[in-house]
Amino acid sequence: MIENNNDQNKQGELALFTIFKLALHNIQYILISGAAVAVATLLIVSIFVSPVYVAKTSFYVYSTSAETVYNSDVQAAKNLASTYSKVLGSNLVTELVINNLDDLHGYDKDNIKDNIKLTITSDSQLIDVTVKTDSPDLSYEIADTLSEIVPKEVVRIVKAGAIEVLDHPEFPDKKSSPKTIYDTLIGFFAGLIFSFGFFCLKAISDTTVYESDDVSRMLDVPVLGCIPEIKNVPNTKPWSLKEEGVISYDG
Repeated sequence: MIENNNDQNKQGELALFTIFKLALHNIQYILISGAAVAVATLLIVSIFVSPVYVAKTSFYVYSTSAETVYNSDVQAAKNLASTYSKVLGSNLVTELVINNLDDLHGYDKDNIKDNIKLTITSDSQLIDVTVKTDSPDLSYEIADTLSEIVPKEVVRIVKAGAIEVLDHPEFPDKKSSPKTIYDTLIGFFAGLIFSFGFFCLKAISDTTVYESDDVSRMLDVPVLGCIPEIKNVPNTKPWSLKEEGVISYDG
């Protein structure tokens, strides 16, 4: 049992050494592949992927302004938050937002509505609003307009409870996506893995015998002898097999 474990450990070490040797032997091609994929990723991200700018605002919903708040009031506020979120996502609110914008930057009502995401924080009275567009000005203006009109219009429509702005939006100075450096690094490592996998697959599928050890490994039989390499002999001169397996270049 101990001998079997030792044999398995040796085989594992040989396998790791073979992988390392394969990677080291083809390191230049692997690095070139990684660099090529990284450059391609950088070009695609920079040219074909539109930047996305995110502006956020959040609202707090409550059912009563009394100093003493009971569990029933909290539960009522949570139910109101669900109702308010549906009103926030309605066409009416979207149209109010559009009417307050000076420039839609090429967007229409459906586009703007699709770029506004509403999230009710789990088991709470908070509504988070995230606006994503390819224009930092438009993202900020939509979020800022929502923070201005929602407290009045939503309560006017629902006619129950109240809602206040918890976090006002901040102007998105930096794009949220794509993350150029991160995506380029991902492309680089993907190129490394792909090229290394290609060389591994090529090595596994290669049945050519290069050394005597290959014969032992493939056929599981010992090698009794090898034909030595004969140097300094013109290739044009024919060779012949003499007695007892001797190779000769004599005519």
